[in-house]
Amino acid sequence: MKRRRKWMLPVAAAAVALWSGPLQAQGYRVRLDTRFQSVSFRGVAFDSVLRSDVVVGPNGGFMTSGGFAVSCPEAAAYCTFFRPGPTTSAGPVSGTANATLWGFGVPGLQLHVTARAATDPADAGWPGTEPAVQLLEGYAAYSRDFLSLKLGRTHDANRLGWVGFDGATLELRPLGRSLRVFGYGGRALARSYPLPVTSTDLNPLGDSLELPNRDQILLAGGFGWFLPEFEGRVLYQREDRRGANATVSERVAADWSLAASPQVTLSGGGDYNLATAEWGKADLALNFLTTDRRLRVTAGGRRYRPYFDLWSIWGAFTPVAYSAGFGSAAWQAMDGLEVRVRGELYQFDESGAATPLAAGEDDGWRGSVSATLLRFANWSFDAGYQREVGPGASFQSYEVAATYRPMSALLVTAEASRMVRPLEYRFDDARLWSYGLRLDYQAAQGLRLTADARGYSEERQRDDAANLSWSQLRLNVGAIIEFGSGSDSRRLHPAILRIPEGRRPR
Repeated sequence: MKRRRKWMLPVAAAAVALWSGPLQAQGYRVRLDTRFQSVSFRGVAFDSVLRSDVVVGPNGGFMTSGGFAVSCPEAAAYCTFFRPGPTTSAGPVSGTANATLWGFGVPGLQLHVTARAATDPADAGWPGTEPAVQLLEGYAAYSRDFLSLKLGRTHDANRLGWVGFDGATLELRPLGRSLRVFGYGGRALARSYPLPVTSTDLNPLGDSLELPNRDQILLAGGFGWFLPEFEGRVLYQREDRRGANATVSERVAADWSLAASPQVTLSGGGDYNLATAEWGKADLALNFLTTDRRLRVTAGGRRYRPYFDLWSIWGAFTPVAYSAGFGSAAWQAMDGLEVRVRGELYQFDESGAATPLAAGEDDGWRGSVSATLLRFANWSFDAGYQREVGPGASFQSYEVAATYRPMSALLVTAEASRMVRPLEYRFDDARLWSYGLRLDYQAAQGLRLTADARGYSEERQRDDAANLSWSQLRLNVGAIIEFGSGSDSRRLHPAILRIPEGRRPR
């Protein structure tokens, strides 16, 4: 009950802002997004059997008398296995409210609130329904020509990833918009989730995983240089355990982009983990665009090393980095037809693990080809193929989609895909068919209705009784409502409003 009460204050504040703001402020915009989903799925249940009751299967492994493959630890009295679980039905409902208010008599001042509520009346434990109410963002923003300031719950997306916090963000522009000096900090939220790191809702493994018992304090700062031909940004960011002399993370990062000519652009960046004295992710890319803008080519390389906070146990497993070279091209073969290809070769560093009885692989490749056709009025078609072969596993997939606009207010999309996952170190290779139909209807000004049905048909190739059917059908309906004291388009430059949307149905 105490945890629920902690959410009552921000929820009540958001409700007051949504209700009273339009009456007192000069301008407001509100967006309400509600979704309902119906799905039935079958899981698995963990079971055990006496070691004396298992039998030897045709392949030499142990099995139950019912044909389920079992795991029998040495000297253990029981063997364990997974059997089919009961069919579970879920009906999660979610709603997101986004509101912006301005015109309080202070030029440049705005209030912004984004809150989300979710529940599952069937009580099937659907992911994302705990906590039931979440304050995603809630801050006051003040902006002038030389500075921008935010106070409240907000986030920053940068070279180091997404970071959320309850605190403040400040950006100074002493030389106009060419030089920007910025800083932000406050109580850190969990990475990619709007909850503090101490929240028990982030611990799906229960007592087997110990979470931090103190909040984390985030501090970051840096500067950026923005010119017509060059953009660059340098960032320093660290997190510390509040009230304790314990560093959670400390990293620096930089990224840049250089327009060498109207057709050639160079970009890159990287980050360094000061806490562990290791380089993290880095990349470099060359982009080329022909003068007729029909061909875009990108080539480059990147290096990736997984990152974990110092308190996490996963860093103790010494994750291995990999390096990759990639290339892509998008060619407008004719008006209304675009073809795209992409490929990448990658190789992992030496892990240092000894495998005298097996020869492992440390390199692989991935590639894709896709096309979009827009040559028919009110129709668009997409098709694609992907393939990846790497250490331990591989997959290939095919997908097609057709979009049709029978009237200006209605958009219909049908799509289908097939994915095959041969797994080298497993015996339950999977083949998955997916197919769906989506309707998007602009019922009125500010009211959009959506509905879609998606089916999944999966086959698991196993030699025992655990060859289960994972097929399921999901139904979704939603409504998006937008209203306010004026259209956001009034604040756009007239030149932007004259940009054509193109022939592709949207």
